[in-house]
Amino acid sequence: MNDYYVSKPGAQQSMGPMSLEQIRMGMQQGTITPDCVYCTSTMPQWMPISSLPGLMPAEAPVPMGAPMQMGASMGGGMAGQAGMPIAKPDNYMVWCILVTIFCCLACGIVAIIKSSSVNTLWAQGRYAEAKKAADAAKMWCIISAAIGLVIAVIQLLIMVAA
Repeated sequence: MNDYYVSKPGAQQSMGPMSLEQIRMGMQQGTITPDCVYCTSTMPQWMPISSLPGLMPAEAPVPMGAPMQMGASMGGGMAGQAGMPIAKPDNYMVWCILVTIFCCLACGIVAIIKSSSVNTLWAQGRYAEAKKAADAAKMWCIISAAIGLVIAVIQLLIMVAA
């Protein structure tokens, strides 16, 4: 059995030695979060806790087009408490680019910036922040489309009145 050491980002000391079961309990209680890292005495460097073999049971693949579900069952409820979603959120990049070109440049650029951060945050294990960035990208796409629609209606009214 390996003895694991767990550390939170920016922490001065690590927790441990801990067993895999203690790490699971820590995740359920919220003392160990998805942004934590782990190592053993035989490892050359710290690794993300999400990559720890045996920490979470294997999941069934998420079907294409299925909505992202927060808090679905992964290892006895760890997912909901640790904030680890099942599927990566959509970054809406195609929509962001389209509304930037056709609707509102300023809002579209904000949408693209938010959209481009989704994959990076997800890869870093910052799942909640990735979800927030995806939601913000979607919101800015909608705002940009609404502004474009209002401007088109105003231009149509001006053309009809002239």
